[in-house]
Amino acid sequence: MKNRISIIFSSILFLIVLMLFCPLTSKCNLAIHAYASNNENLYVTSKNRQFTKSVLKGDSFRINIIEKKKVNPKNLKFSSKNKNIATVDAQGNITALDYGTSKITVKKKKGNHIVCTFTVTVVKSIPRTLFIGDSRSVYMFNKSNIELCGVIKNGMYVYARAGAQFWYINEVVGKVDPDSYDSVVTWMGANDRGSFTNYKYCYNEIKSMGKKIVLCTVGPVQDALLDEIGIIVFNNGLMKKYNKELKKWSKKNNIPIIDLYSYIVKKKLKVDSRDGVHYLPRPTTKIWKRILSQYAKLS
Repeated sequence: MKNRISIIFSSILFLIVLMLFCPLTSKCNLAIHAYASNNENLYVTSKNRQFTKSVLKGDSFRINIIEKKKVNPKNLKFSSKNKNIATVDAQGNITALDYGTSKITVKKKKGNHIVCTFTVTVVKSIPRTLFIGDSRSVYMFNKSNIELCGVIKNGMYVYARAGAQFWYINEVVGKVDPDSYDSVVTWMGANDRGSFTNYKYCYNEIKSMGKKIVLCTVGPVQDALLDEIGIIVFNNGLMKKYNKELKKWSKKNNIPIIDLYSYIVKKKLKVDSRDGVHYLPRPTTKIWKRILSQYAKLS
């Protein structure tokens, strides 16, 4: 009987922790579905993500819809809001005609409900930097928890997902064509219980690809708000432990750092009392501007 109670308690505890790390609004989907600009395909599955694809004038690519498996385009309807910017045919083939932005809508023919929407932006040049982050990065750009999949922000491709840990870096780097970028900036580590160990392997792999790396320290949290389930998922000690290991490794490998922990403390940015982890007001544009200004000095 005790074993049964223990198993039930453990299961409930696991579900609570899972919800903390991966909020329901993110759908806990672990696949990257929007690739960098020079990949010919764009895969999308969820309306809870901001999908964008930035391309050069004259470029063509195809959108594929995945629901457990690839959906036959015969069952879908594709439309472009601004056909002067980008056109889309019945097979999902998109052609960029002129500079600007057009929203592409995909609907099921049966029922006519929207499967997804995404934005095609025709630009004169493609960014050469990837930015990778977790939910704190999501909230730099959005008020709600909507994953960013290759959205261009101030000259960077932004990939950010709630609950992301070290594996997310491997996922993004593994899916984006390495010839499409030169540098990687990350604001990661808040979800890894103070451990930087696995990040060493991720960053060493990126270094071996000949890419420049810039790392951001994780910011402070409010301890007391996160101990209600009986275990400490986050606390300031863990954040400091992670940052200490990050700084030690970065110094040894000559990797530049953007110290967001010190910046957030100095500026007294408000921590969201509902979770003790994220900052207010959303979107937290101050933090993004800090990253951009410091990155510009390092470039």
